[in-house]
Amino acid sequence: MKFSFIILLFVLMFISLNSAVKETDSGIEFNYEAPNAQTVFLAGSLNDWNTTKNPLKKDENGIWKTTIKLSSGKHSYKFVVDGNWFFDQDNPNIEDDGYGGSNSLVEIDTGGKLVKVKTQIFSGVKSTFNPKVYFHGRYYTQNIFDKNNNERYYLDKPEHDLNLGIKIKFNNDFEGYTVLNINNNAEGSEMWKTHLNYKRTYLKLKTNYFNVNAFDDYGMITSDDPLHIIGDEGKYHYDFGYGYRGVYAESSDGIFKFIPSQIPLKIKAQVLYADELGDAEGDYQFGRTSFKYSHSNKENQELDLKIGGSLFKAKFKEHADYEIYDYNCKELDFSLNKNFFQNGWKNPMNLQIQTEYLFFDDTKEFLDFGYDPYIILVNQTWLTGSSTFLGTSVTFPVALKLSASYRKNDLNFYFEEDQDQIIYLPSPDLIKETISKDRFTFSSNFETESFSSYLELQYWKNSFPDSLVSWADYYKYLEKTDGNGRWFQKYSEVPFEKYTVLGYKTGLIWKANFSYRNKIFKFPFEFKLDNTFAHQDFLYVPKYIENIVVFKLDISPKWNLYTNTRIPYYNDDVLNLKTDFKENIDVFYANYSEVMYHLSDNIKLSLGWGVNPETLNSVTDEFYQGGREEFLESADNFAEFVESTYRGMGEKIRNAEIQLKREQRITLQAVVTF
Repeated sequence: MKFSFIILLFVLMFISLNSAVKETDSGIEFNYEAPNAQTVFLAGSLNDWNTTKNPLKKDENGIWKTTIKLSSGKHSYKFVVDGNWFFDQDNPNIEDDGYGGSNSLVEIDTGGKLVKVKTQIFSGVKSTFNPKVYFHGRYYTQNIFDKNNNERYYLDKPEHDLNLGIKIKFNNDFEGYTVLNINNNAEGSEMWKTHLNYKRTYLKLKTNYFNVNAFDDYGMITSDDPLHIIGDEGKYHYDFGYGYRGVYAESSDGIFKFIPSQIPLKIKAQVLYADELGDAEGDYQFGRTSFKYSHSNKENQELDLKIGGSLFKAKFKEHADYEIYDYNCKELDFSLNKNFFQNGWKNPMNLQIQTEYLFFDDTKEFLDFGYDPYIILVNQTWLTGSSTFLGTSVTFPVALKLSASYRKNDLNFYFEEDQDQIIYLPSPDLIKETISKDRFTFSSNFETESFSSYLELQYWKNSFPDSLVSWADYYKYLEKTDGNGRWFQKYSEVPFEKYTVLGYKTGLIWKANFSYRNKIFKFPFEFKLDNTFAHQDFLYVPKYIENIVVFKLDISPKWNLYTNTRIPYYNDDVLNLKTDFKENIDVFYANYSEVMYHLSDNIKLSLGWGVNPETLNSVTDEFYQGGREEFLESADNFAEFVESTYRGMGEKIRNAEIQLKREQRITLQAVVTF
């Protein structure tokens, strides 16, 4: 099905316009969203247009706020942001300022109460920019000078990537956002021929009864059940919405007003309808209902209990005339969240317990021509599965959090006898084989002002019949999607540290990350050490070790130095990868060094040498630490190769590591956000 935003026109009647001006016990609160601003002042008739008398204070979300007592009557005002005058973009009540622009208005009645603004329709205002329109964006340019097999450095084709985001905030309850993009490399043309292309968009509407989001290629949904029946895709945990368009709605508190206020029960309903972008025919439906009970007693103990259930359906058409795949998934989850307080504690101690059971089945509906002159419609189940989860965590009042979880995945495949791949055609002699995985995870997180550490250990045990389950099926259904059953999901990746322990009955990966922050002669610095170890089992030596050392030094408020060094170690007889530092055999390392200049909070210029581990994520348009893995997995088509076979994977890893080690590049880049 193809969705549009017409559904929003139906619900516009529920909009009630609200201003960024709010009424509090202390007076009237004014707020202004400007995360990158240095100063924000309130000026108006309420203070004789004094530009420094009433400063606003920024909170952790980049919202500037101040509260003022106002007398009855109308008051006109503006915000002075870094010396520039702006309307209150969230207040639809405006007037002509007499200078070709507009002032915002707030009205107080004789009782000292804020007068609500009535719905208004605007055809425009006398100002350079409409006060409802925000412009957001990011300009990113990268110039790589590559040497490699040449005698000197040569400039590759420069990349210019511009995201222009236009946000229209009709009021606090209704907004739309569209991203337009220019990228010369993605379009494959010269810069002067590059176009401004549509990229993604969303509309958000809040009403008294429900909230509606319409999206197009914009990730915005991950369900809150422990296993995340929708969203949380791949090792980077992408929200659902990238690569799809659709409508998502959730209930607000007003829809359940029939529940007496004395009963501490909240009900939340969610629903999603989405369609896959492009030529692929894929429809998605998701629904969830949860019940949350909250209780606080006289001892200041807090308890939350939640039970929820979800449904997720997906339908795919391989051939419109005769092949349709259906995925059906259901889950039930329960969680307990309790806070404990003691005198003298700055924060409470928190205990969480979560459990979930999820099951799914995949069917195929197709037309069987066979040897009979009559066409038969066949519906066959070819894959079923389930997941069970149990987890707990304890957050202590100071610095420490401990977590533990157990997860079991079962995947049932249906085969034709003497066949080594999943069958899709009807057969009277089908047999079922099961792949299962039991995984235990333990982690601890400790953080103070100057020191932080994170430890995680994952141990798993696989059970699968080697004679029937092919490598491609094992990799696709159990490893690539982590056994969640969503074999069709767009973003599925296997962490690089896991490649040496694929295919074994057992596996163990543990990580230790340490960070220390302090000063050297009044210059702030940060030192990080990230270690990753992959074992076949507890009593086996590591098959893979990765050490990453990071050092950052701020030599001034605007200049900093950064270095990131990766040293991997291999000890795998099966893949014929064995690092010997003395003999310089299979020794791989990669270093990235950078000097960065912060022209301002939103303008960064950098000069680096090596493959930058921080790069732009093509899915989210955000920067992330995936640059080296992108390089390794793209080298020699490694990521595509491992999906089909295990043979020769050691040589593929060696070639990728050699290319990363030998890569010699100088990168000059700039990032501007606004």
